[in-house]
Amino acid sequence: MNFIRTEKFNTIPIAIYINMFADAGYARSKYNNENNTLNNNILSGYGVGIDVVSYYNLVWRFEYAFTNIGKHGFFVHFSSPI
Repeated sequence: MNFIRTEKFNTIPIAIYINMFADAGYARSKYNNENNTLNNNILSGYGVGIDVVSYYNLVWRFEYAFTNIGKHGFFVHFSSPI
């Protein structure tokens, strides 16, 4: 945007970060439902991702994750992580 004479507004700041993540938890329920195989089990997941950061901490996250129950997938997030 060369018509704006301030250098601060002529460039779009973009930072790219590569990340790895892991998470674990326990799903506990006193009601054992035979339709829910996740009850009373340890659940875990891990994966890799790319974060693209721009103006005002706007973050686009692209992640590929795997779980301990054999599921995997590609996920896209359009918000700032907490």
